[in-house]
Amino acid sequence: MQKNTITKLVSRAIAAATIVSMFAVMSPVVASSATNMTDVMSRQKASAATVTHTVTMTLPSDASWGTVIISYAGAGWNNFTWVSSSCVGGGTGDNGTAGAVLNLSTACPGDSVLTATFTGDNASGTGSHTATISGTTGVTGTYAVVITDDDQVTVSAVVDPVITFDLDVGPALDSNNSGPYVVALDTLTTGAVSSSGDGTINMIGLDLATNGTGGAIVTVQSLNSGLKSTSVPADVIPSVGTTLIPGTEGYGICINEVRAGNDSWLSKSAFHNGVLLAAGGGTSTSLTCTSTVHNLTDALTSSPQEILNTNNDVIQGGRAEIFVKAAISGTTKAHTDYTDTLTFVATGAF
Repeated sequence: MQKNTITKLVSRAIAAATIVSMFAVMSPVVASSATNMTDVMSRQKASAATVTHTVTMTLPSDASWGTVIISYAGAGWNNFTWVSSSCVGGGTGDNGTAGAVLNLSTACPGDSVLTATFTGDNASGTGSHTATISGTTGVTGTYAVVITDDDQVTVSAVVDPVITFDLDVGPALDSNNSGPYVVALDTLTTGAVSSSGDGTINMIGLDLATNGTGGAIVTVQSLNSGLKSTSVPADVIPSVGTTLIPGTEGYGICINEVRAGNDSWLSKSAFHNGVLLAAGGGTSTSLTCTSTVHNLTDALTSSPQEILNTNNDVIQGGRAEIFVKAAISGTTKAHTDYTDTLTFVATGAF
């Protein structure tokens, strides 16, 4: 009888040990917590859609191969979609990421840094939200992310439209003075063309700048379309669009030089023979409009004529030097009161 009792006790002990052993095999592996857990989000506004998350964590040394599952708590997290994941020394991949759960398959060794990128919709409630790590690797851990009512600040500013325009006259480049402005061609003779730039006759300087998105243009308008005698209005030295030569009547203007500041252009529209452009910080000087070369390409009229433009763009440091020229023939009638008035107008496009 005693022998049977002992046998039963041994059998029960073996059965209990077997059950414990089976339980140990079936129980999930439990490793240590991950460390250095971060989630860098592209947006933290409540309910923002398709937000990018970049999660990193250092796996514990006893992590095994399997799955890493990260679950986000709170209403509104949704549409998680795996983008990429990696670690040094092992492979990773998507294992069915969906809803508010990132589900990775990983063969990352212990102590390695696991990085996972995914997108999803943010929680609808503001405040701190907890993410929990689980899965068959046995890695555990929690971290927090914050959701705000808004995460963006709109910065606005106003730049007032500005245009500056100034005329000067003087015998030298870059003369700077105030009106009234006069260009005195003095006594005209058949033996020479009277011209600005000779060191005695004033040239017209023009300064221009604007922040208008369409830039600016400058027009010129002649009161008389020539040099007209005040006492005998029928007597006129006509404005011409040809090269002036001594002994042949003619009067007009031409552009001698244009300049523009950095990232700016000032261009002739008319009153010059050939291309005359000034790039940013540059200067262009004419070879056909000098104190001794008198190529007039456009006759002045009583209607506004475009003379300069800024290439439909803003301009700073714009400057033009304009020469005035006149010649007479042997039959030009004598008067002391030949005159014309040139009106320059700058118009910005904003």
